[in-house]
Amino acid sequence: MRNIAAALDAFGEDTGRYPTTAEGLDALVTPLDLEGWYGPYLERIHTDKWGASYRYTCLPDAADGFFELRSAGPDCTFGTPDDITYEPTP
Repeated sequence: MRNIAAALDAFGEDTGRYPTTAEGLDALVTPLDLEGWYGPYLERIHTDKWGASYRYTCLPDAADGFFELRSAGPDCTFGTPDDITYEPTP
């Protein structure tokens, strides 16, 4: 999760914003017609250690560095107590 978060930060530094929720993590590997996009920031988006995809959400104050990156955890189901959330603080 830290590698993805670092790539999100690099994207944000280059473009002046984080990917939208709709753009998702694909914005880190797929070129966007966006000024300052100097990626790819990752070769590919890896799954979590249980083989599930991460969930990325750009929060309302994303310009200030707020995004949520979540793993469904060992049960591979989002919204359960074992979810793992990475939320950077600006």
